[in-house]
Amino acid sequence: MPSLFRQRYEESLRDGKPTLYRWLLENGELSSHLDEVSQAAEKEFDAIFAALQFKSEPTSYLEKAQHLETLASQAREMVMDALVIRDDHPIPDGYPNHFKTT
Repeated sequence: MPSLFRQRYEESLRDGKPTLYRWLLENGELSSHLDEVSQAAEKEFDAIFAALQFKSEPTSYLEKAQHLETLASQAREMVMDALVIRDDHPIPDGYPNHFKTT
């Protein structure tokens, strides 16, 4: 089952950077690129979530469950913000970019 980060990143790449998405797809690099980004996102999520947990800890079971879900949501949003602006995989020169405006 693909990770949430992989799915969301693929959607943002396909919708926000269609030329890069097509290039990766046509050159057989899409899956490995998505895997790489997803693995990095999972590691980042784990680090952020762990750091957020040290700030405070509720005492009751229900408060703790709600607190952990809130922290997980915050960590997911922080990672997704970083994924959406990620752009370290340039399109090679010479690849037709039909969406360029000059």
